[in-house]
Amino acid sequence: PANILVAAHTFDADNRPLDSYQYQRLRFLHIKQVNTW
Repeated sequence: PANILVAAHTFDADNRPLDSYQYQRLRFLHIKQVNTW
């Protein structure tokens, strides 16, 4: 999912591509809001 961007407070990531995360270390993902423009 290269076109999905993530904003996270843990590592100060803003508009970081979802596919840049290491899924082996991923514990959970909470999707709070989805905007479709």
